[in-house]
Amino acid sequence: MNPSGSSDCGRRTPTSPSAASAWWRRGCRWRVSPRASASRTAGSGSMDGGREPLSSAVELSVREIDLQRLFPGFKLSAASAGLIGGAGRLDATGNSVAEMLGSMTGDVVLRMDGGRVSKLLLELADLDVADSAVLWVAGDKSIPIRCLVADFHADDGRMQTQTLVLDSKDTRVDGSGTIDFKNEALGLRLAARSKRPSLVALRGPIQLGGRFKAPTVRVDATQVTLRAVAAAALGFLTPPAAILPFIELGVAKDADCAGLAARAEARVRAAGLPGGADGTPGPAVTMSPGRQAGGSAH
Repeated sequence: MNPSGSSDCGRRTPTSPSAASAWWRRGCRWRVSPRASASRTAGSGSMDGGREPLSSAVELSVREIDLQRLFPGFKLSAASAGLIGGAGRLDATGNSVAEMLGSMTGDVVLRMDGGRVSKLLLELADLDVADSAVLWVAGDKSIPIRCLVADFHADDGRMQTQTLVLDSKDTRVDGSGTIDFKNEALGLRLAARSKRPSLVALRGPIQLGGRFKAPTVRVDATQVTLRAVAAAALGFLTPPAAILPFIELGVAKDADCAGLAARAEARVRAAGLPGGADGTPGPAVTMSPGRQAGGSAH
């Protein structure tokens, strides 16, 4: 990505930390317009040194970001990214990256088409004991991702999910909760639903919590406990029936990827991506990647 920049204190932006420090003390504003050869990008960013703490704003709309082209030296494993698109506007204040993240307010939405994900990881997310055991013994493999849609509203550093869906050919994962950059804390709930039958699946949602430096992963015990109680009751009546509460019927349907993305886009539009600091209009919200990585348009 090759940004082009300008400022209102000269035609050239600072090229060293010392120059930037003097430049910001003069109350200059820095505007950056990114260009990316491996994507279609439109947007602007500004940093206003005339305020204390530093004030910044970013507006961005991207299509068809191909991480494999942007980072050709990155070795992809069983999980890899497809084509990514997104849009958003974030405002922040602070004199460090941590302070800016902890104060950001705005909206951001991302969509990914294509890519691959670890099958074992998805089976574990669904607490599918039977299939996870098979993969553990025979070896993991990757499966195609249909789409990923992530829509967040940020308020004072706290990002709240509006939509969070990861859909593969075998499993759909729906998420909700918060990512708190001010307190560096996670509060996410991931519920996986299988599209295939399984003999032994606990199907308890996964809770991601704790601090960024020490995240915790635990099973929401409520549903697992209810299934265990049901199994005990059925086992008392007729022992073979005790396994019934743990059978996964695999009734989850494919996510409406286009519909989810359209609703997320409409929400961001309704939030009103405002213009930049210089009064220019904000970028159009164009988030659809448009084609699969390595594939044709669809």
